[in-house]
Amino acid sequence: MWPFDTVSITRRKEKLAAWGLNPETPRAWCALCGGHVGAFRKHHALPRVILGPHILPTLTFVPSLHVFYGEKVIETHDDLLRVRKLSQLITKPKSGACGGGE
Repeated sequence: MWPFDTVSITRRKEKLAAWGLNPETPRAWCALCGGHVGAFRKHHALPRVILGPHILPTLTFVPSLHVFYGEKVIETHDDLLRVRKLSQLITKPKSGACGGGE
């Protein structure tokens, strides 16, 4: 996750399509290939852009937590923090009890 005002689209902005059930968090994808780009949370208590690591090929990705764990589809078996809502990161940024570990 990146602060909203620090992210900009540098190429092929016209190829992006967006959709979302919640207008606060539209999802963006490439209209040409259908690839997921990210979620843009501009009008939210925590304005962030959520990008997958495949969007930033020069970034060394080391996972540190599971976000939106309350909406999980598959079980994960690791020792990473599980966060149900992003608001939990604001109120309890370092707590191990942040999202529950089931």
